[in-house]
Amino acid sequence: MPIEITAIRHLSIVTIATLVAACGGGAGDSAPSASTTGNTQTGTVTAPSILVQPASTTVSPGQSAALSVGASGTDLTYQWLLNATPISGATSSSYTTPAGVAGVASNYTVLISNSGGSVTSNIATVTVSASTVAGVNGAPRLSIGDGWVLAVRADGRVLSWGSGMVGGAGSLIDGTAARLMDGVSNASGVNASNFISYMYKQSLVVGNDGSVSGWGTAGMGALGRKGSSRSEVFTSPVQVSQWSGVKNFLRCNIGGVIALKGDGTVWVMPQSEGFTPAQDPATIVPLQIAGLSNITQLEGNGANHDRTDALCYAIAIDADGAAYNVAVTVANNTSTGTYDKSSVVTKLNLGLPPINRMACQGTNITTGNSTLACLALDKSGNVWSWGYNATGLLGDGTGNNRVVPAQIAGLSNVVSIENYYAAFALSQDGRLFSWGHKNYIGRSSNASTALNYDPTPATVSGLGTVKEFVTGSLLGTFVARLADGTVWGWGSNDAGQLGNGNTADATRPVQAMGINLN
Repeated sequence: MPIEITAIRHLSIVTIATLVAACGGGAGDSAPSASTTGNTQTGTVTAPSILVQPASTTVSPGQSAALSVGASGTDLTYQWLLNATPISGATSSSYTTPAGVAGVASNYTVLISNSGGSVTSNIATVTVSASTVAGVNGAPRLSIGDGWVLAVRADGRVLSWGSGMVGGAGSLIDGTAARLMDGVSNASGVNASNFISYMYKQSLVVGNDGSVSGWGTAGMGALGRKGSSRSEVFTSPVQVSQWSGVKNFLRCNIGGVIALKGDGTVWVMPQSEGFTPAQDPATIVPLQIAGLSNITQLEGNGANHDRTDALCYAIAIDADGAAYNVAVTVANNTSTGTYDKSSVVTKLNLGLPPINRMACQGTNITTGNSTLACLALDKSGNVWSWGYNATGLLGDGTGNNRVVPAQIAGLSNVVSIENYYAAFALSQDGRLFSWGHKNYIGRSSNASTALNYDPTPATVSGLGTVKEFVTGSLLGTFVARLADGTVWGWGSNDAGQLGNGNTADATRPVQAMGINLN
């Protein structure tokens, strides 16, 4: 009587027949024949068959998608493909996509193979929802430095205008004051950075794959290298190879960069000061900040802009709407080229509902100085304010300070806030509201002529539907990207950063001539 074979998977039919014959198999016990059904008892290879297809999904900008496939068969190998092109290293039954870019849809498939054949899955489309306002969920498409503006066009090319930019090269676009920057494509966001009294300037670009590149002065480490001197200028874009998976980033107080990655973690790149030029730039690497996870928004902590007792200050907001004050100190060891990091993460108990954004300006609250004014945007689209109110930044119709946060009347369905020289709120329908110092609100005011501020929010006239609004520069420049792709701004224009062909300051919106970002 033949033995029962239960564990042989890779032996040939001839081998199995020999084993059966050796155990007394006769004319009535023929050897088993090859099977296309994949019966593991016969030792044949089971061709791949997909049981569960990878599913299409939609994610928010800056988020990843987890794809998986279920298959049967023996000794299976997997290869994931993006738009029919194999993805390096994606060779398991599951794959996590890179952080998504707003408005982009990508088609993924997986090829499953073994010696018995191969099969390709259905297409799984990962759609990244379009941000209501660029920069709310991902890197901003506009950024203002001290005397220049960076902007991302819909095709991923970067424009710049204003004579304050250092480094970079590009060709002037006819009929505009802007240049189309060389060596940059597939951009999703930008950051115009200034350090130490605006002496050192860098222009940084986040790629749609989470990479970072840039140009400008080497000093203060935003480019991830020291250069031959702190004032050396990188004209062509350099890849900041230490970064990957970046969603958004901010300059630090006294050099370096703090960044939010697509996986919700926060990292800091120390300044390069103290490192000798001969040292390998690769020794300057980002360090993860402990105690922060599932972070969705990273805000510059304007309340600490004048502090020099730490490298970085920021406000981090998690998916649950909780806010954290982040202080990071990094000490360089010039003898070894290494550095030590310490960070303090403090959850802020503000007595607010869950929030999406927070914006403060004034002197650090920990010093006990009363010049701090803060705004917060809750998840329902309401705006809250508290603190110093001498220029009407609390938007409550008064000039009275207030310690306890209160909701600002007349503002609803808000998607973005700014708080720099004046206060601003952008509504979901594209209206821009402003209040605060009259020199910066970009509109006429109904407030008493005896006041230099308007304490009540009102819409900025002369603009169409606003999709993105940013503030910046040493003297206050304010720029908006409209739904039709045009760019408008007001405020300081000493270096032509308003893009309207002159250097005269403006108190009302003026159009950057010829520029369209759509």
